[in-house]
Amino acid sequence: MNFSDEEIQKNVLEQLKYDSRIKPAEIGVTVKDGVVSLVGTVDSYTKKWTAEEIALRTTGVKAVVNELRPQRRGYRQGGETDFGKLL
Repeated sequence: MNFSDEEIQKNVLEQLKYDSRIKPAEIGVTVKDGVVSLVGTVDSYTKKWTAEEIALRTTGVKAVVNELRPQRRGYRQGGETDFGKLL
C-alpha cells in the first residue's frame, strides 16, 4: 500500500508523540517521496537516535535523513568559553 507524503508525515509526528523520551515540538518532520527528514535541536544523542528509529519503523517510510543536532544543556551556541577562568 502506498502512502502519500502527507500521510507519512502525520504518522511519524503521531508516533513521536507516543514516546516519552521525545518532545515532538523540538523536531521538524518533512517528507519527500517517502523519505523523511528530521530537523531541529534535541538535548542528547539518545533522542536523536530514538527519533530516527521511530521514523524508520513508521509504515510507508522508505528512508530517514536525520539532521537533528544534539546540544548539551547549558551550552551556549556561538558563545566562547573563558578557559582562563578555569585555570
